[in-house]
This record gives sequence, C-alpha cells and structure tokens, in this order.
Amino acid sequence: FIYTGGESAGSRMSQVLEFIGWQLNSDPTSLTAFIATVTVVLVVIKGIAYFGGSFINARVGQTIEHTLRKDLHAHVLKISYDRLAELPRGDIINRFINDIGMIRYAITHGLTAFIRAALQITVLAALALYLDAVLGLLAFTILPITALLILKLGAVMRRRRSVALDAYGELATTTEQTTVALPVLRAFGAEKHATRRFSEISENVLHTNLRAWMLQVFSSPFMELLGAIALSATL
Repeated sequence: FIYTGGESAGSRMSQVLEFIGWQLNSDPTSLTAFIATVTVVLVVIKGIAYFGGSFINARVGQTIEHTLRKDLHAHVLKISYDRLAELPRGDIINRFINDIGMIRYAITHGLTAFIRAALQITVLAALALYLDAVLGLLAFTILPITALLILKLGAVMRRRRSVALDAYGELATTTEQTTVALPVLRAFGAEKHATRRFSEISENVLHTNLRAWMLQVFSSPFMELLGAIALSATL
C-alpha cells in the first residue's frame, strides 16, 4: 500500500525520508551512533523476548502433553477387557505418542499462529483503510474468497494427516505383534513373510506421509500465489 496507496501514502513516505536525510546532513555522527545503539538494543530485546516466549511455549506444551498422557493412561486402565481386546495394541501406543504430540503442537503452535495472524490481519486492515479506503475495501472483498480456499485446503490436509496417523498405528501394531510372536516365527521359518508384511505396511506409511507433506508444502506457495493475485488486482 506504500506503492499503491495513492498520493497521500507517497507524500508521507517522502516526509519520513526527508527527515532522515536532514538528520544525516545536520549531524551524521550522532545519528549513526544513535541508529547503532537502537539496533543493538532492539536485537537484545528481540532475543530476550524470543527466548522467553519459546521457553514458555515449550513448557506449556510439555505440561499439556504430560497431563494428556496421564489422563489417557487412567482411561486405558478403566477400559473393559472385551473392549481392550478389540483395540490393537500398536494403535493404543500410537495414541500415547503421535496423537498426544499432535494435540500439543496444535495448541502451542496452531493457537499461537492463529492469534498472531488475527492481530496481523487487524493491523494491516486498519493500515490499508488508513492509506487508501478504496483499495482497503477491495482487499476486504477478496478476503472471503481467500479464506474459503484456505479452509478447503485445511480440511484436505486434516484428512491426509488422519490417514497418516492411522498408518502409524498399523505399523506400531505390526511391530508389537512381530516382537511377541518372534519365537513362533523362527520356529516355522516365517521370517520372510513377516519381513514382507512389515515392508508393505512401512511403504504405506511412506506414501501416506509423502502425500500429507506434499499438500502441506504446497500450501505455502499457494498462499503466496493468492497474495500475488490480490496485489495484482489492487494494482
């Protein structure tokens, strides 16, 4: 919007540049020292804030994961024998490791990313309307279409990730069954059969994870493409 915000935005930017140029011409040494000091102070503040925020985020995430593990373990102890016999053991183990880890990641990263994005959208929307009301309103008309596309992409990503987690559960179940039945497999010479079965399941995990990650990686250039289209529309 600095470039497309019209004459008012350009004049404000020119005033800022003229003020900086005037300061440099009047006393370049003091201004240089001031800029250097401010840069160092800002970097130190940013580093402290990053360290503190990351540590708090990690502590909250690990606490959540610890609490969920205890609650899930207490729930498993209360399951009836019939129901417990129906559940694959590897799937239960997968719930303790992958599923709880995904919940922790969704809370510590997804929630914080949502709050950060909401604040950024609010500030940028206010700035866009301040610089140029017409272009700001035009951006608001494009926003619902972009949000709909993002929601559709997110739904597909969740389905792919769910399939990948189920594949991990099947892999854990097969590993547990092979370990338990290892003496029988050796007695009947069925190692090749067990290897072939494990390879098929592991290959399924590979393909499901590649499909899930391919879609997740595709989301980043897709968002950039939407931003480029929106910028082209405003121009």
